[in-house]
Amino acid sequence: MVAAITAAVTTAVATVTTVAVAVTTAVAAVTTAAVVATTVVAAVTTVVETAMAAATTAVVQA
Repeated sequence: MVAAITAAVTTAVATVTTVAVAVTTAVAAVTTAAVVATTVVAAVTTVVETAMAAATTAVVQA
């Protein structure tokens, strides 16, 4: 009886641990995707700002 309860608890703990690892992996993947997206947005913003500055300079010089 005690052995069966111990085995059931051990299995339950293993299952919870597996789920926790899967959730942690998923969160890490989402975090990585967010960092990549932020980096891409920053790069695009820099390009747009540079283009706008160049256009402004061209208009002022004209």
